[in-house]
Amino acid sequence: MSFVLSAVYRCPELQAALLEEVATANEESSSCREWLARLKLAEAVKLEVSRRYLITLTMVRSARVPFVYAGHQIRAGDQLLISVGANGLMEEYFDEPEKFDPARFMGPNPVKPEPGALNPCGMGPHTCLGAALADVQVISTLALLLERADIELVNPDRPLEMKYSPYPLPKGDKLRIRVRREQ
Repeated sequence: MSFVLSAVYRCPELQAALLEEVATANEESSSCREWLARLKLAEAVKLEVSRRYLITLTMVRSARVPFVYAGHQIRAGDQLLISVGANGLMEEYFDEPEKFDPARFMGPNPVKPEPGALNPCGMGPHTCLGAALADVQVISTLALLLERADIELVNPDRPLEMKYSPYPLPKGDKLRIRVRREQ
């Protein structure tokens, strides 16, 4: 969530578009499920943040069977360190991978990553059990914060960078948050 807020609050146009999307979803939705389904831009922001700012760097797995990879013999039982998010930063999978662009996942020709190109929560039998819940929490929390709080970055001109302690966090970002009182 910290990367979502840091990315969104660096772009006033994105904030405005998200707020408009939330207002429209509030007016036109008759259920929570329908409300979430209408938050397409918020979903694209979540995807782009998970592509660009890695949730975790690596996973350790044990090889079940022997195989050869890039000329290296891997034996059954060997420990493998697998980079979870490196594909999201590769030009082979995403145009301009260093650019933060949620629009890549929207419109008439959205990017549909090939299997394995975008897997911030793992994949297959090792997918994080909380991944779907985390998706709902990130999207709904972003929507509610936009709607109910005034948020500003203390240093909005500073580029969004990562620090590791031990997991990635926005480096040096500080937010001022003031919850609006309901009328």
